[in-house]
Amino acid sequence: MENTTVIIEPTIFQLEVFLLGISPKIWRRVQISSETNLAEFHLIIQKAMGWKNLHEFQFAYKRKNYYESHHPILESNSKTKKSSILLITKVSDLVQNPGDSMFYEYDFCLDWQHKIVLEEIIPKGYNPNIPVCIAGERNCPPEDCGGIWGYANLVSELRFNRTKRKSFNPEYFNRLSVNDGFMNP
Repeated sequence: MENTTVIIEPTIFQLEVFLLGISPKIWRRVQISSETNLAEFHLIIQKAMGWKNLHEFQFAYKRKNYYESHHPILESNSKTKKSSILLITKVSDLVQNPGDSMFYEYDFCLDWQHKIVLEEIIPKGYNPNIPVCIAGERNCPPEDCGGIWGYANLVSELRFNRTKRKSFNPEYFNRLSVNDGFMNP
């Protein structure tokens, strides 16, 4: 019997990305190509959530981590392998059916954990402007604000300090601004 390769036509994945440990929930709904690799998806999450791409990150799926290290002790000849895994691994290699999920950790010191859920698989012709953010709520915490606990303290302070409230509004989210960032990197 001869081996046959099944070629699956690229589709659009609709994913919900949300921060764990914060209530009310901070989330984004994005549509990406199923062919998006993890390095590209990292940048999409950064823009969608409002992070500034200042820290290390990793994806986790079924007890396997996918990451790139910039740590001098961890950097060695294996760094190339670690970096390339992000380029050769597609989102569709990890999540394939609606309801499948994986995790994304950003900033290992502050431990921002995100859960990513594949909500829907959409035919490719549906929306040619991908990636796109189609929904979301609440502003992402500022970089280096102290993790979940620091963010909770910041939100608490904002209730009583009008000056700080002008510089950061935790309820604000602008989907159009996110999509403009996708179109004009």
